[in-house]
Amino acid sequence: MAHNDTHAARKKGGAGKILLVVLLLLLLAAGAAVLFARSEIYGSSKPGTAITVSIQQGSGVAAIANKLKDAGVIRSAYLFRWYVGEKGAAAKLQYGDFELTTGSSYDALISTLSKYARAETVRVTIPEGTTLIAIAQKMVAAGLCTAEAFLKETAGLKFWVDGYDKAMSAVDDLDVLYEFAKEAAGAKSAEDETVETEEEKELGQAYADAVKQIEELELRNMLGEEGDSLGAVLTINSGAGGTEANDWSAMLMRMYLRWAERNGYKTTVTDLLEGEDAGIKSATIQVEGDYAFGYLKAESGVHRLVRISPFNA
Repeated sequence: MAHNDTHAARKKGGAGKILLVVLLLLLLAAGAAVLFARSEIYGSSKPGTAITVSIQQGSGVAAIANKLKDAGVIRSAYLFRWYVGEKGAAAKLQYGDFELTTGSSYDALISTLSKYARAETVRVTIPEGTTLIAIAQKMVAAGLCTAEAFLKETAGLKFWVDGYDKAMSAVDDLDVLYEFAKEAAGAKSAEDETVETEEEKELGQAYADAVKQIEELELRNMLGEEGDSLGAVLTINSGAGGTEANDWSAMLMRMYLRWAERNGYKTTVTDLLEGEDAGIKSATIQVEGDYAFGYLKAESGVHRLVRISPFNA
């Protein structure tokens, strides 16, 4: 009986030692993992090797992490993905060619990868006759820009090219018509001096057209400040003045809506507070179209109306 008790105690003590060894090994493994993660996230104190890594457009965090691991910049793709997610920096990562240093902290890597570093030289072949949409698709595929940005920039350039061509054509026509008008004026008799010839009438019309073309270009050139080419949100508040001010605000709103319609702008009344007797107390209008803000920004301020009130008995 005593022998069996001694054997059971030894067996129990051996199991306890094995469990203790297992716990020690787990603690050592956990400590090693913590040290590894710490050194990986915060980087090494010694300077590493510079490595150029190419990140393709549209690459997700997982693809970028695997690319960095394959290049030897980091040692754990999973840890890098987790850290980027914790920092909320996934949307900041860009594409292009990046010069990264091994042993850098994750914060330093994220900071570098967040800076747009498009490859310096990209060759794009565009055959003659390629449509604008096809060119935009090639630019996007090459990682040079987005289709929306390319088409918007192209539309702006097209306006200047077409406007210049129209103005030059109008000036050239004016030169030709001037010669015709001069010849017709020389052939007039003394009795017809005060009578305007058809050539002179045509010259006057051509001159007015040329001036209009040039003035349009000059006006567009004035709208060159940042934000001028964007849409606008127009807010009207009646302020003090009661019913009279409310009526005046309603007139202003109709005026701006008609102006937008005549100039091809899309308008949406997003907020409207009507007055108690007449007019409106406030209104918010969204104006969509090119250079809406450039034209409307000069309207900012107080608009006053002086008249005999039709609301007084």
